Amino acid sequence: SKTALDLDHGYLVVDGLPGTTGEQAYAMKLGPFSWRDDAPSGWWRQLMSVVGKDDVSKPWQHAPVTLFDKEGVKIEVVDYLSRSERVQVPQLSVKFDNPMVASIGGPQMPPLNLVYNPKFGFAEEDFGFMGNKVAFWRTTQDQFETFTKAIPTRQVDGDGMIVVWWNGEATDVSVARLREEKKPVELAEGVTVELVSYAMNVDIGKFMNADPTKREIAEAPLSAQQKATPAVELKVKVSAVDAEGKPTGEPKEVQLYRFATLPYAKYDKEMPAGLGVEFYHPLMAGRVDIVESPDRKLEYRVWQQKQQRVVGTGEIKEGETVNAWATGGDDKVWKMTLVKYLPEDGEVQYLSNQSKTPYKVVALPFDKDDETAKVTRTVKIRTTWTDGKETKTREQWLKQNLPEPWDDARVAQIDSIELPGGKSVLMSYRAMETPLGFTIRLDEFELLKDAGAGVASNYTSHISLFTDKQDPKPEEKGQEFLITMNAPLDYPDPKGRTLRLFQEGYNGPENGLPASTTLRVNYDPGRWIKYLGSFLVSVGIFMMFYMKAYFFKPRGMTLASAKRDSDVGPSAVTAKPEEELTKAGV
Repeated sequence: SKTALDLDHGYLVVDGLPGTTGEQAYAMKLGPFSWRDDAPSGWWRQLMSVVGKDDVSKPWQHAPVTLFDKEGVKIEVVDYLSRSERVQVPQLSVKFDNPMVASIGGPQMPPLNLVYNPKFGFAEEDFGFMGNKVAFWRTTQDQFETFTKAIPTRQVDGDGMIVVWWNGEATDVSVARLREEKKPVELAEGVTVELVSYAMNVDIGKFMNADPTKREIAEAPLSAQQKATPAVELKVKVSAVDAEGKPTGEPKEVQLYRFATLPYAKYDKEMPAGLGVEFYHPLMAGRVDIVESPDRKLEYRVWQQKQQRVVGTGEIKEGETVNAWATGGDDKVWKMTLVKYLPEDGEVQYLSNQSKTPYKVVALPFDKDDETAKVTRTVKIRTTWTDGKETKTREQWLKQNLPEPWDDARVAQIDSIELPGGKSVLMSYRAMETPLGFTIRLDEFELLKDAGAGVASNYTSHISLFTDKQDPKPEEKGQEFLITMNAPLDYPDPKGRTLRLFQEGYNGPENGLPASTTLRVNYDPGRWIKYLGSFLVSVGIFMMFYMKAYFFKPRGMTLASAKRDSDVGPSAVTAKPEEELTKAGV
């Protein structure tokens, strides 16, 4: 390595700006703290509000920093996060707790993170034990409105149950009855259901790969280790009813498929608005299903296998706690808390133009123990330009790109904006790189660990230093030094400044990158002032504890001590008559 990185400082590198040639680097000294953590105190905001410099009724915002403003193009830094992460959205995190388990000191379950997969259309995680599952998926508005309504009101047994929600009412019918009738069964006024086919264990692969117009519910052999996947193909005919409950208008028929253990797999044809159809089977393991509506609301549904019915439904919001599975009395009910919910809203970005995977930039709290190389700094850049008579604005989060070997060049983020006239502007946020004036090569690394603990107790770098070669060959020899914990190296750069290199850490071989050592480079021209200050403090301590005791006694104390010595001395006692000594009690 021949450069040092300063992650608290960086550059916005822009190529293609009007009136410029080549890449332009704009320095940004942003520091180790996020802007939102630098919010002023309440009394200061109130004071500034009096003079018209702030509005206490609105959340505090850091003033934007303008980097470029020419020829109708303006680039500003509007936000900065010193610690952040990119997370795919939508996603949510749920946590389960049981008061009884907690009372006996049982293990606490970590939160379950459910990240929606657009390819499969759902996210599903195992509860951890009891064989239960938690799933999260999206629905249409009609499916969302019927999700917590098309539920059985009685125990599900046998081959399962079909529940239909229509005209504001839920009705159900057992699969056994539909198999026995072999014809449409009327559930209520304007609602009939016909079972086309049923499989105790559907061949889901064959179903998915078939022509959509020729799909069928085909039975598949079930192995001893496999769990059954019950499925049905239905024809449901519905029609609206009047105030007296009589059907009005032409009935509508829909053909659909339902999978008991895959409630998110819905295959419908021309589903009428307001119609909800669900299939429940006693072989369904306990599960919590959470669905997201198009307007970003969440509802949940809890199925308990032991009771063979739905035991809980309703809307849920971030931070709320609801009942899940019951394992006995009131103190044995599993509680589910929605810890975090990140929807796909206006703050969403995409990994690339080709990959339309949405993600969000999430702020993390400051942590002084973070490893510097693993901290992700992010800036939000606002670009404003004029397109004819219209002014356009775009805001984009840019993560700090580090050079190799800190980062793989393939993960560098470069943003592109198309300006009028076919011009393209490319932007990237890079860490500040400072040339050392010499090259360091790591020849050997020693790592000592505490016995039994596996924690590093000491690590040492054996380096070769070259002042005249940028890329020395492995067989070439340079100046050899040893840098270890509490034993840094002082070495001058070409400008005569003494750089101090500390042994800070190390990185193992991960992601195909070689092992490396991390050295912190420090330049402190005022170090002698601190040393002088330390010396003066030491002198002051010496004077306080020693010179005060022997040379700077208070005058009153000295006179009192001398008088006391004269009163009890031999000459004072013998000079007094015997009777006076008796009166004095001597």
